[in-house]
Amino acid sequence: MPPGEKRRYKPGGAYLATHVGCKVVPVAHDAGELWPRQAFLKRSGTATISIGPAFDASGMSDAEVNQRVEDWIEAEMRRLSPHRYPDAGKAD
Repeated sequence: MPPGEKRRYKPGGAYLATHVGCKVVPVAHDAGELWPRQAFLKRSGTATISIGPAFDASGMSDAEVNQRVEDWIEAEMRRLSPHRYPDAGKAD
């Protein structure tokens, strides 16, 4: 999806983590700044990949895992690409 755009987080990864009992590691990146969706040309530059803290999904619901991952990724994307989020840094 384009940087700054938010879509629904799908439940497959959360389902797998809660049913297998593995750790979850959220990841965020800003590669969309260099290679926009459906764009033929790519821009040169450096993509930043942020790896979040691993957490144990045992005992959590799929929805809880998904929400925790979503919260971390969305906050990290606002840090990586603040110009794509006009509300970044404003109080709720």
